Amino acid sequence: MGATPRQTHASASTLARASAGISRDVLEGTLDLLPFAVLLVEPGSARVLFANRAANALAGGRFPRPDGAERYDEMFTVTTPDGTEIAGDQYPAVRAARGERVEQCRVDWHLPGGVRSVLVSCDTIPPADGRDALVLVAFEDVTAIRLAEADAGAAVAVLDTFFSSASVGMAFLDRELRFRRVNDALAQLDGIPAAEHIGRTASEVLPAGNPRVVALLCQVLETGEPVEADVGGYYATAPAERHHWIVSIYPMHDSAGDVAGVGVTVTDITARVAAERRVAFLARAGEVLGRSLDFETTLRDVASIAVPELADWCIIDLLEAGGAARRMAIAHDDPARQRRGWELSERYPPALDEPGGLATVLRTGEANLVAEIDDEMLRALARDDDHLAGLRELDIAGALSAPLVVRGRVIGALTLLFGAARRRPGDADLDLATQVAARAATAIDNARLHRDRTQIARTLQRSLLPPRLPHIDGFEIAARYRAAGEGNEVGGDFYDVFQRTDSSWIVALGDVCGKGAEAAALTALARYTLRAAAISDGAPQRLMASLNEAILRDQSGDAPGDRYMTAITGCLDLDPVHPLLTIGSAGHPPPVLVRADGSGEALDVGGRALGLLPGLDVGSHKVALEPGDTLLLYTDGVLDAGAPRRPFEMDELVAAACAASRGPAAEMARAIERAALERAIGAPRDDIAIVVLRRDGART
Repeated sequence: MGATPRQTHASASTLARASAGISRDVLEGTLDLLPFAVLLVEPGSARVLFANRAANALAGGRFPRPDGAERYDEMFTVTTPDGTEIAGDQYPAVRAARGERVEQCRVDWHLPGGVRSVLVSCDTIPPADGRDALVLVAFEDVTAIRLAEADAGAAVAVLDTFFSSASVGMAFLDRELRFRRVNDALAQLDGIPAAEHIGRTASEVLPAGNPRVVALLCQVLETGEPVEADVGGYYATAPAERHHWIVSIYPMHDSAGDVAGVGVTVTDITARVAAERRVAFLARAGEVLGRSLDFETTLRDVASIAVPELADWCIIDLLEAGGAARRMAIAHDDPARQRRGWELSERYPPALDEPGGLATVLRTGEANLVAEIDDEMLRALARDDDHLAGLRELDIAGALSAPLVVRGRVIGALTLLFGAARRRPGDADLDLATQVAARAATAIDNARLHRDRTQIARTLQRSLLPPRLPHIDGFEIAARYRAAGEGNEVGGDFYDVFQRTDSSWIVALGDVCGKGAEAAALTALARYTLRAAAISDGAPQRLMASLNEAILRDQSGDAPGDRYMTAITGCLDLDPVHPLLTIGSAGHPPPVLVRADGSGEALDVGGRALGLLPGLDVGSHKVALEPGDTLLLYTDGVLDAGAPRRPFEMDELVAAACAASRGPAAEMARAIERAALERAIGAPRDDIAIVVLRRDGART
């Protein structure tokens, strides 16, 4: 009941001695007041003569009263703590009735209300006046202790099972950082059986001593505070594959509260880290692949992003129009090996009729993985002994290829090669390579489309400009043209110089609204209209009228003003003594005239843009060109190159033209273009066209 086992035994002996000489009535009354269960049993027969109130309560009512030792089996079920049933003649009370001494005998008493665990102690009360000798039996109810022990045992069993079967590594180390307990998961990490850890220090057992983990263990011992850290390293059984773990270290205290050692749990988070890195890598790959639309740069970027993070080698092959494969990019961390790879590829180019992952991928459009490449496979791939030696030199132990697919069409393949020191590739690597290949295919296709568009645009742009400037007797002529934008759109500016008659030439320069195909169409219309109109009349007024009518007619029902342009034309009459240039302007920036003496001015010709209204407003100006005089024609891209921060003001343009007037016409054209571009921030805002016409002669 409330006493310890030693107290119960002492109470039984003390009661027996104290009861000597006491009458039975007084004895029973005294025992009935005790807080623990007590019986009086008849010696010899083991018949129960008395049970106090605590004994009745322990029995759940009235304590059974067998009338002899032979009846105990019928009244009680009693077992040892391990569950072995005790025969009736071996019950503690029966043994005591036979004269045996019973001390702290633990038994489990099975009652209808449950099992009670008790400690039984017995002693003999000698006879007194009016009564015979009696056997005193004292009980202590230790059921709560038994249940606690059972719970503790179960908890220990659960902990033992969890410790041994846990997927995370677990260990306990003492204050000297020697292993005292280790589970199999941690033993696998260290590459040493769990039993061989015991007694060895962490520095002796951890792969490469892992000084960071040892430092953390020492820190917890010193501070008594738990720590948690991300740790990278290698399994002893897989030294080529880097793993990542969360290591939790916490102090273990003894009964006095002192730190007796440290507990450790190690959780492998390699898969999570790999997934996070895959996401980060794909994001970075998308950023790299989106940096440039240059075809060659994109191919290099595709190969470089995979090395060395994904593999030791990355190779890009593209299918050509005839069905052959062309190697476009090779990347390796070692430049010497990369050069060697190119040498082998040039000597032994990829062939689609040979066995291997590349040919399979290009033919089928399905990714291919070869986790292990041995020497026999290299021999099968080699075309001759030199090829085999080269393949061996490249250190290839694993490979995978993923198709480059655009709009359902295979355009090439991305191949990753893995060296012997790197872990072998698996399905996760193949999946990641397939995702990289999908992004790379889109980037490559965009770059190729951009290249093709740029080539087409440049070809078209060249077709809209004179292939070369003609020679005009007595004059020097030069031109510059620069299209704004990415280079894959046709600019809206144009110039033209052509002979009208034996003694007259036409110089024209225009600025078409917009860019691209519509601007190109209007530019072509302007050039051909001017050339056709000049056959009958070279007067700028007549030329502009023909061009305005052609633009309005070509709008095909669109509202007037949807397509328009500014233009300036000059008709140069080659009088041998006094050449005369008649200028006509339709809303175009004023030309700059620089005289032979270096003075200059802007000629405000005026006029209204063409294609806006049926009526015509053309400003005109006649210029007599003396020897050494220069005329500068340009589009508004020159004035607006630095806008809005630093526009090219007219007086600045005149000054720049005067400063460049002593050199050749081509030098002035370049100087004006350079001055405009120096004002721009980044690419120029608009196309730039410049024409310089200079009369031969000395410049003072």
